[in-house]
Amino acid sequence: DYVLLPNSMIARDYLAKTLHEFCKVDEIHIYNTVEAFREERRDEENQDQENARRSFELSTSMLLEELDKGKIDYITFTSSSIVHHFVNRIGRENLSKLNRTKLISIGEVTSKTLEEYGMKVYKEAQAANMDELVRCMFEDH
Repeated sequence: DYVLLPNSMIARDYLAKTLHEFCKVDEIHIYNTVEAFREERRDEENQDQENARRSFELSTSMLLEELDKGKIDYITFTSSSIVHHFVNRIGRENLSKLNRTKLISIGEVTSKTLEEYGMKVYKEAQAANMDELVRCMFEDH
């Protein structure tokens, strides 16, 4: 068998290596995960991009304020990439603001990444899919 495996530039190689054990695999990188509104502006006159940049800064400060007030009950993390970008967005110096928030991870690899940043995983989905992630959250209710 021959498998074409389109994925992210930063995808783990586990699937490709596993498939390669019993079939031919060609892996192609079709996208790269980048942080929203953090790329350099290419067009200095692009007002929409400047407005988006301002709203990003506002929403980050609002997020930090909500965390300070303990208003966010849960945060779900569906990939290690999201963990890294989330930490970059709020800043490592603000990770302690997550202490009252329940962090739910989609799986073992994502949980490990959260723990590497010193964050406590409240629950981990039994299977790495969205249904299980949602089930984890609503088990509490």
